[in-house]
Amino acid sequence: MSVVMDVIYFFIVVSSLPYFFLRMIWEKGYWKKIVSKFRSPPIRRGKRPCIWVHAVSVGEVLSIQNFVPALERELPQYEVVLSTFTTTGQEVARKIFPNHFIFNYPLDLSRFVRLAFHRIRPRLVILVELELWPNFLYLAAQFGIPVMVINGRITQKSKRGYQRLKFFFHRPLQHICHYCVQTKEYGERFQQLGVSPQKISVVGNIKFDNVFVGNVSKLQRQMQRNLGLPSEALVIVAGSVHPREEEIVLDIYCHYKRFYDQLFLILAPRHPQKIPQMVSALQRRSLKYLLKTDLDRQSQKKLRPNQVLLVDTMGELPYIYAVASLVFVGGSFIPYGGHNVLEPAVLGKPVLVGPHTFNFRKIVEYLASFQGIIQVRKPSQLREWIGIFLRSYQKREEIGRNARSAILRNRGATEKTVALVSELVRNLDRGQ
Repeated sequence: MSVVMDVIYFFIVVSSLPYFFLRMIWEKGYWKKIVSKFRSPPIRRGKRPCIWVHAVSVGEVLSIQNFVPALERELPQYEVVLSTFTTTGQEVARKIFPNHFIFNYPLDLSRFVRLAFHRIRPRLVILVELELWPNFLYLAAQFGIPVMVINGRITQKSKRGYQRLKFFFHRPLQHICHYCVQTKEYGERFQQLGVSPQKISVVGNIKFDNVFVGNVSKLQRQMQRNLGLPSEALVIVAGSVHPREEEIVLDIYCHYKRFYDQLFLILAPRHPQKIPQMVSALQRRSLKYLLKTDLDRQSQKKLRPNQVLLVDTMGELPYIYAVASLVFVGGSFIPYGGHNVLEPAVLGKPVLVGPHTFNFRKIVEYLASFQGIIQVRKPSQLREWIGIFLRSYQKREEIGRNARSAILRNRGATEKTVALVSELVRNLDRGQ
């Protein structure tokens, strides 16, 4: 089967060469990303047995920031190593886990996967949420390396895709020894793909355990100083914004800044390479802006009203949310599926999202059941709700308080997940 997959991948790569070539022309540094994918991971020098945790990108890396230390406390005899697939994910991983062995996830060609297993020598592989590559799972089974999924989730769309490609994914799904899933619904979808119910445990979402639970007021004051914001400022934070969504946000900001002298906008694109596109949108509206990196270099940090702060750094958004009067989370006015709403919600901020939140549907539904989030269908409704929040401190407080309360009462998935991983590892050590 590995040979079959290698042949399929070869034809996919050949047919995609024009696309890659054009991306190299359009996107600065893209060729470096391509080259990096063909690099094999370095040899792990540690002598202890290791657990390999794979987190695809930034969201998955952030979700395991409490899980990894908890696992290391439970299994101190094991070294935990980390892989990511995206460069931004790796940058964030190196910030959060500076003392860990971190490397690129191998391309799913049998040669690269074999070399990765030989160099890393894992006792167990843990996939965060779900990242299925047939060759990786085939060869893990061949090498006798168990694979486990944590914080598992699978959308209805993904399930249909796996069903259509059943020939390629039925056996790999069976190679996974256990699934720790976020909800009963996700567990049922895995069962519909042929996974045995005995392999599935519903433990909740570990992202609920990673949210900030400290002193929100203290964090807010600190971030206001760092950003040079007056305490009386009204601040709209638009986080993880995708192309086209910035047009919606900027139009709304232009409308309301006429009525509020102390209205600020902080705009954080989902991908840093989209900064030039955001700048163009600002310039078309004759809006003044300041890059976060430029603000950091100022000796006297101060953001002026009617000056948009454009966040061109990684990993700071969860803390920047602390200064928000209200938050719009992007990826939701395009059919991308939304982004993490927990980070602003746990800070007691009123959160607004668009109609497309299928990546976080259960979380959005959960928060909505406590009246802790506002989901709108069209930009005009977003503008209306932003106006309501700008006018009413009480309404902002009510929605934010509901959201924070809902999140704090739903923690504990990390502890359950670590217990299941530990049980599996100890059974492996006993040879069961």
